Amino acid sequence: MTKIELGFNDICSDTLSGAKSAFKPVLPWLLLSVLVNSFQIGFDAYSPGGSVLTSVGFCVYLLTIFTTGLVYVVAYRHLLVPQVETSFPRAAANHWFATLAVMLVTLIVVFIGALFLIIFSVILITVSGYDPSTVEPSDVDGSISALVESGAIWPLVGLLTLCGVGLGWLAVRLVLYGPATVVQGQVLVFRTWSMTKGNFVPIALSGLVFSVSTFLGLWFLGEWVSYTIGLHSDFAIVLNWGDASERPYSAARYVFGALVVNVFIAPQIWLSACLVAVLYQRLGPVDQATTPASSN
Repeated sequence: MTKIELGFNDICSDTLSGAKSAFKPVLPWLLLSVLVNSFQIGFDAYSPGGSVLTSVGFCVYLLTIFTTGLVYVVAYRHLLVPQVETSFPRAAANHWFATLAVMLVTLIVVFIGALFLIIFSVILITVSGYDPSTVEPSDVDGSISALVESGAIWPLVGLLTLCGVGLGWLAVRLVLYGPATVVQGQVLVFRTWSMTKGNFVPIALSGLVFSVSTFLGLWFLGEWVSYTIGLHSDFAIVLNWGDASERPYSAARYVFGALVVNVFIAPQIWLSACLVAVLYQRLGPVDQATTPASSN
């Protein structure tokens, strides 16, 4: 397989062009995603079980994943291979299953990494000479102080950084599972692995711009607007903005606050979908990838 070199500037340019082209077909599904995401947040907060761990709450969470995935499916079908014969319902179902598979893989990796970090932390705390059994289990300040004073905190910070880079690497290697699944008409996860080989840096940089940074910026703006207009804002409460923590806590304020935040976050979903479509157009099989559709 011939190695394909990606240019960061070209990726950004094509992503913005693709986003402009896909805006109209994606918009209704994006609005649906906003509504379902907001409903899920409200349901999770006020359901009898209080979390996604309840059976109904888990189903609502799965529905949220499905409706968010529809935005990606519509963007992929608009920007890639218009002649693909896979029907929309089948493409949506395949994408949902592939997303759940990727989430499961990520969960397993995170669990193993967290377990290793906990064991490594216990070893470092023991070596530092601190005995955590002499204090309450919930009191972690002593353990942290012991790690800082002994200098053992730095190996732990280094390991945490390494784990973060590893998760980023995994995300880059699996980033094309969505368009590959939609275009090729079958659930694909690890078979897209080789497509991203040799292009970690441009993919990671474009992901930081269109996904991570965009999400953080829009999320912060949404929380600020929600707080400013008198709705609930977890971010404002944590940072102790004004009277945020003193405002009455009601279901309506909470749900509408979540709705405002999700409206602001929505463009990040749209841009991320178009970014991945552009990456697949450049890195996917030559006989299946086409140039992004032109703007109407």
